[in-house]
Amino acid sequence: MFRMFFQIPREMIPEINNWMDANEIHNVSLFEDEASGFLDTLDENGFPVAKLYNVEIYHDDNSKLLSMRQECHDIFGIESCIIDAIDDIDWEKVYIDNLKPTKIGKFYLYNDNYHVSCNDLINVKINSVMAFGTGEHETTAMSIELLSHIPCPSVSSILDMGCGTGILGICSAKLFPEASLTSVDIDPNALEATKSNFEANGIAGDILINDNNNKFFNENTKQFDLILCNILQNPLIQMKDEFLQILRGYIITSGYIRDQEYSILAAYKDMNLIHTLSKNQWVAHLFSYNTA
Repeated sequence: MFRMFFQIPREMIPEINNWMDANEIHNVSLFEDEASGFLDTLDENGFPVAKLYNVEIYHDDNSKLLSMRQECHDIFGIESCIIDAIDDIDWEKVYIDNLKPTKIGKFYLYNDNYHVSCNDLINVKINSVMAFGTGEHETTAMSIELLSHIPCPSVSSILDMGCGTGILGICSAKLFPEASLTSVDIDPNALEATKSNFEANGIAGDILINDNNNKFFNENTKQFDLILCNILQNPLIQMKDEFLQILRGYIITSGYIRDQEYSILAAYKDMNLIHTLSKNQWVAHLFSYNTA
């Protein structure tokens, strides 16, 4: 197996996709290069836009990739295009194998490859790679760290909005074992991952679907002492009014970069800012509301 690697700006993605379709190339990985930094603008879904995107094309025929490399130069003006030989790899297995145990705040995160627990920390097992949230990304790590900054000694009800793997809800439920837990996501794969990780950690809780019609908020009648929301700037702003209606304690927000922080603080101005964390270009906040 051979791999060709190069980088492109986001505006070139449609052209590159059409070019790969014309070459009948289907084994492709295209993802943002966070190290290159982010643009001032957001994409149509509210995601931060990286300055450069990494493109990796896999093919059994090295001569095919050599021909495509020449086309990259002639058609798109791409100067740096690397081709190397790689072994046939089960990438999902490699990803899982490389998820080393991680210590974040009061928590020790691990998967089935590592059976050694940590007696000094709260142990959390996260196995799924089919949804976002293993503790590696800055937004997840900061959200977990902010749990330690909640001044209230007890929490009785938790909402994990956009639960992904369920990691934030699981950490919160282990920190506040008497609390009820509700986990919500729009992605059925995330709900399956959450269910699996609940079982692995002995966690009980409601796992609910949301949709574009705000199914959860329309049907919910509960108030929550703690809301966890590691998503994106735009949905965080869009859901602010709903959060104000159901929050009687603390909310952790994350999933946005420094350039978006002002918009979040402006939207959540009716809440009390308790603590801020930042890592690389990412920011997370802990707010309180209606705690009297």
